Amino acid sequence: MSHFARISAATLIDDENGDAKLHTDWLGIPTEGFGISRNPTVSVTTGIPKFKDASFLLDKSTTINIKMKYSLD
Repeated sequence: MSHFARISAATLIDDENGDAKLHTDWLGIPTEGFGISRNPTVSVTTGIPKFKDASFLLDKSTTINIKMKYSLD
Protein backbone atom coordinates (compact mmCIF):
# COMPACT_ATOMS: atom_id res chain seq x y z
CA MET A 1 0.00 0.00 0.00
CA SER A 2 1.31 3.40 -0.97
CA HIS A 3 1.62 6.11 1.65
CA PHE A 4 -0.32 8.26 -0.84
CA ALA A 5 -3.39 6.01 -0.70
CA ARG A 6 -6.67 7.72 0.11
CA ILE A 7 -10.17 6.62 1.01
CA SER A 8 -12.45 7.59 -1.89
CA ALA A 9 -15.86 6.90 -3.38
CA ALA A 10 -17.09 7.37 -6.94
CA THR A 11 -20.37 7.87 -8.73
CA LEU A 12 -21.29 7.67 -12.40
CA ILE A 13 -24.24 9.16 -14.23
CA ASP A 14 -25.51 8.22 -17.69
CA ASP A 15 -26.54 11.76 -18.57
CA GLU A 16 -28.95 10.76 -21.32
CA ASN A 17 -30.00 14.31 -22.20
CA GLY A 18 -26.58 15.93 -21.71
CA ASP A 19 -27.59 18.57 -19.16
CA ALA A 20 -25.01 17.54 -16.50
CA LYS A 21 -27.74 16.64 -13.96
CA LEU A 22 -29.17 13.37 -12.66
CA HIS A 23 -32.89 13.57 -13.32
CA THR A 24 -35.35 12.06 -10.86
CA ASP A 25 -39.09 11.56 -10.76
CA TRP A 26 -41.37 13.25 -8.25
CA LEU A 27 -40.39 10.68 -5.60
CA GLY A 28 -36.68 11.39 -6.07
CA ILE A 29 -36.03 8.10 -7.91
CA PRO A 30 -33.44 8.47 -10.70
CA THR A 31 -34.81 8.38 -14.24
CA GLU A 32 -31.30 8.20 -15.75
CA GLY A 33 -28.66 5.53 -15.23
CA PHE A 34 -26.28 5.79 -12.28
CA GLY A 35 -23.57 3.79 -10.57
CA ILE A 36 -21.84 3.92 -7.20
CA SER A 37 -18.48 2.43 -6.24
CA ARG A 38 -18.66 -0.95 -4.48
CA ASN A 39 -22.14 -1.36 -6.01
CA PRO A 40 -24.20 -0.93 -2.82
CA THR A 41 -27.93 -1.58 -2.74
CA VAL A 42 -29.99 1.49 -3.58
CA SER A 43 -33.72 1.19 -2.99
CA VAL A 44 -36.68 3.13 -1.69
CA THR A 45 -36.22 1.46 1.71
CA THR A 46 -32.41 1.74 1.99
CA GLY A 47 -32.10 5.17 0.38
CA ILE A 48 -28.79 6.67 -0.67
CA PRO A 49 -25.78 4.62 0.52
CA LYS A 50 -23.50 5.98 3.22
CA PHE A 51 -19.93 6.93 2.27
CA LYS A 52 -18.57 3.90 4.18
CA ASP A 53 -20.66 1.59 1.96
CA ALA A 54 -19.22 3.04 -1.25
CA SER A 55 -15.66 3.87 -0.17
CA PHE A 56 -12.49 2.10 -1.22
CA LEU A 57 -8.75 2.58 -0.83
CA LEU A 58 -7.45 4.55 -3.82
CA ASP A 59 -3.82 4.45 -4.87
CA LYS A 60 -2.04 4.40 -8.23
CA SER A 61 -2.80 0.71 -8.83
CA THR A 62 -6.50 0.74 -7.89
CA THR A 63 -9.03 -0.58 -10.39
CA ILE A 64 -12.74 -0.59 -9.60
CA ASN A 65 -15.80 -1.92 -11.41
CA ILE A 66 -19.04 0.02 -11.14
CA LYS A 67 -22.32 -1.48 -12.35
CA MET A 68 -24.67 0.98 -14.00
CA LYS A 69 -28.26 0.83 -12.70
CA TYR A 70 -31.29 1.95 -14.62
CA SER A 71 -33.74 1.13 -11.83
CA LEU A 72 -33.60 0.74 -8.07
CA ASP A 73 -32.79 -2.63 -6.48
